[in-house]
Amino acid sequence: MLKEHEEGRKYIAAMSEALEAQDLLGFKQAASGYRDLLRNHIEKENQVLFVMADKVLDENKQDDMFEKFEQYEESIIGHGVHEELHAMIERWAREFQ
Repeated sequence: MLKEHEEGRKYIAAMSEALEAQDLLGFKQAASGYRDLLRNHIEKENQVLFVMADKVLDENKQDDMFEKFEQYEESIIGHGVHEELHAMIERWAREFQ
């Protein structure tokens, strides 16, 4: 799964490079690859990783982890950034379908 994070960063870099070069086809190819990677990655998280976590982590430990993720998101990523990114993705999905 960590390798997929590396692969995702490569897709993002390729999209950025394609934008700078105004290469629409290159952007579409990188974006499609990234989309497919994310879909598969999220499915693995939902069907395997989170199922395993539920078996080994009790509810209190999971609640503690959730709180720490929330604190990290608020202090490192920034307030509202997560929601802004989701709104941007939803807008793009409507515009480009």
